Amino acid sequence: MAQNNNKVDFHRLGSELWDIANIFRDDTLKTTEYLEEFSYFLFLKLFDEREKQREELARLDGTKFVPDLPNHLRFSTWAEKILASDGKTVKTDDGEFTIVDYVRNIFSELAEVKDHDGRDLSLFRRLFKNHIWRIRYSPTIKELIKRLKDLELEQNFDVMGRAYEFVVQKLGEQKQYGQYFTPRHIIHFMVELADPEIGEKIYDPAAGTGGFILRAFEVVKSKIDNLVKAGMRVNESTAAYNGVQFDEAEMLYRKLKEESLYAVEKAPDVYKLALMNMILHNDGKSNLFEADSLDNRAQLEHKEKYDVVLTNPPYGPLAQSRVGTFEFHAKRYEALFIQHIMAALRPSEPGKKRSRAVVIILDKILFDNSSVFKNIRMKLLREFDLKAVFSMPAGIFQPYSGVKTSVLYFEKPTKEEWNETKKQNAYTTKQVLFVDVKDDGFTLTTQRRPINGAFQGDDPNIYEPPCGNLPKAVEVFRKWIDWINNPTKELPDFIDNDFCWAATIEEIKAKDYNLNPGLYRKTIKGKQKWEVIPLKEVLLSLETGRRPQGGVSNINEGIPSIGGEHIDTDGSLKLDDMKYIPEEFFNTLTTGVIEDNNILIVKDGATTGKVAYINNLPFEKAAVNEHVFLLKADTEKILPQFLFYVLYSEYGQNQILMYKKGAAQGGITRDILDNIQIPLPPLPVQQELVARLDKQQAIIEQCNAMEKAIIEAGIDDSIFEGDWEWVELESLCNDILSGGTPSTKVEAYWKGSIPWITSADIQGIYEINVRKFITEEAVENSTTKIIPANNIIVATRVGLGKLCLNKFDVCISQDCQGLIINENVMPEYMLFALYNRVQSFKQESQGSTVQGVTKDHLKAIKIPLPPIEKQQEIVDFLNVQFETLTNIRRLKENAKQTIKMILDREVFGE
Repeated sequence: MAQNNNKVDFHRLGSELWDIANIFRDDTLKTTEYLEEFSYFLFLKLFDEREKQREELARLDGTKFVPDLPNHLRFSTWAEKILASDGKTVKTDDGEFTIVDYVRNIFSELAEVKDHDGRDLSLFRRLFKNHIWRIRYSPTIKELIKRLKDLELEQNFDVMGRAYEFVVQKLGEQKQYGQYFTPRHIIHFMVELADPEIGEKIYDPAAGTGGFILRAFEVVKSKIDNLVKAGMRVNESTAAYNGVQFDEAEMLYRKLKEESLYAVEKAPDVYKLALMNMILHNDGKSNLFEADSLDNRAQLEHKEKYDVVLTNPPYGPLAQSRVGTFEFHAKRYEALFIQHIMAALRPSEPGKKRSRAVVIILDKILFDNSSVFKNIRMKLLREFDLKAVFSMPAGIFQPYSGVKTSVLYFEKPTKEEWNETKKQNAYTTKQVLFVDVKDDGFTLTTQRRPINGAFQGDDPNIYEPPCGNLPKAVEVFRKWIDWINNPTKELPDFIDNDFCWAATIEEIKAKDYNLNPGLYRKTIKGKQKWEVIPLKEVLLSLETGRRPQGGVSNINEGIPSIGGEHIDTDGSLKLDDMKYIPEEFFNTLTTGVIEDNNILIVKDGATTGKVAYINNLPFEKAAVNEHVFLLKADTEKILPQFLFYVLYSEYGQNQILMYKKGAAQGGITRDILDNIQIPLPPLPVQQELVARLDKQQAIIEQCNAMEKAIIEAGIDDSIFEGDWEWVELESLCNDILSGGTPSTKVEAYWKGSIPWITSADIQGIYEINVRKFITEEAVENSTTKIIPANNIIVATRVGLGKLCLNKFDVCISQDCQGLIINENVMPEYMLFALYNRVQSFKQESQGSTVQGVTKDHLKAIKIPLPPIEKQQEIVDFLNVQFETLTNIRRLKENAKQTIKMILDREVFGE
């Protein structure tokens, strides 16, 4: 890839690397396996490029060049032999070997390579020790080597590091590696907050692929570079380091590499990725260790050792049985890691920058009422100065997790300050800044894409073009620190609005140490502040219903019983598959009886938080079941429609889901009455807003009607008429896979990165809304199956009539079957050919309790099979019809966005 104008086209570079990596697909490796294997080959290629650069510099200086690796182990040497071979075997002094065995032997030698000429090669031994060899075919290796040899890169360390980091990022988008990768722009944001200085010790106890340490390295190195530019003495022996004379700059560079950066990673494969990443950033001597930050040894080794901690630790139930001793013990990663981080900070020193931590946490830490989490918050506020809480948008870690997180910034006082605080029985924290980062510059969908070119190009940064609200968050934080250092009687002008607000330690203590940002927020409308009050203060009651013992599956008439499955995503009721309770049972109910102007919220299960507003109830009588909360608004304070719009909004949904407990079948409790905060304009303002919002809601309802008409019309059979063979579906599929649900009793199964869907997540023929993610262990211990991208998923039980083409790998529930398509048919054509037949499944279905169609039924379905060219013609024709459907959905989405804008500007103060 030749480069012009001395700049690297990283978009093109990324595409080319991804294309090269895909060679491994021919070796039938899984995506995570071939990306991991590719990382080793790319590392060796890039390391050799670095050696060539050193060799050229030595030639120009007239000095002897000694390579780090023996010549026969250098990439350029053995790659040439492979390229000169017949594609099957390589001849060496030791005999003739297949290409697979030849390279495997090289990897084995690298695992035992000896130090020489003062060169410490222990890093290579650590990298290649216990490497699992997966490649089976010699042609795969030869093609890979050819493509890597042709790859040309700028001869500088940044380009090499960036090239390798691209592969690491791709790994981060895959199943089991997602938890180890923090998006690079989030890392930049957090390092900006920490602002590490020359000479400080920096630590990451959950290093993953090394992103935080590498960014800290870049920032501190740039500060040394600036000193050099400003006139620091170079090439003059003015300082001694480890008994050797160096100029001042060289001494600082060496101390940065050897004494400033510390990191720990427990997962062996990920540790090796981080190690390679560091080497290619010219930082091979950092103190990166393969170890467990939570064992007893680590608590002693890292105690009060660091000036800066930067990390994104794991969360969820402990997967290990033995951990160290902690002051507050809980079997959750987030509870133990935050304590380890606090203990790792050394006391600040007078006259120096404060010891500080910038940490991503699960929001659970902020408000969980259990004694462990409350005690952790009390310790944090009492012994540390919690300066700021940055509430991040849910979904920043898509596609492997949609959890809601925050970033904490806190400092450790000096020993003298802490002694004085203890004497006064006071708190180190005095005031906390809360910042609401609604936008990080990327879409929050499963495929995170930059908005307006954010964080792209050859030198990405969070400022230009801006990564959403991240630059503003940094700016506000710096102003906040300046104000704390020179406080005035009144809070500064930039505080107490929709983007950021503050709370004193007295206010936090009064809220029982709850750090939920919403508890302290006051929203501004012009110069007027809408009062923000707990949900319980605008309700007459919060109720739930029940069903007769034994369930309602065999009851076909009576009074409608509304459950979570009957509440649609647009706030209306879905009347399909209605369930009933006997009228005599209904007459015994004292709660949960539905009336007009009630609001319903799904209280548990996969759709927790969905909200509906009851207007013109289509039944004379109805009740909610035990899975739905029924809210009755106090109309002297709030209009029911207004309360619905608030709870339906992004703000309301975030508030509701913030208090969801448990995993797949978790839910919300009556705690929401105290914790959800409702902005309360005067009733006349509410009336005016509801009138505007209702107009947009009417557009949504009309779009729903048009969408339904197009879907019900289906595809006319005449499109498929022709002199073509009709073939059974079985002959067009390599396999038909059934799904399943991992155990909901094993919470750890639902903390993974593999998308898992039910029929409810199929939103259109090309649309899947992933809400749940599972682990590989969950896949191995259940009947769910992974459906590779570009196949077809059909709902064959609940949700009959739905089908879609999946654009990414996804696991399916027992509601679905995955059609693994062979080369004789275009996936899009099969999608359309099956469309009408799938719509008729309800009439043809078999089964009783849960209607459905069997795998044999699917196999026997026949569709016409025209030539591929005709299939493409039909696909192009029918895409027009479904583009109309897409446009209707866009219009509906525009109406939803307008509702959001009205609420943001007029209610939430944006």
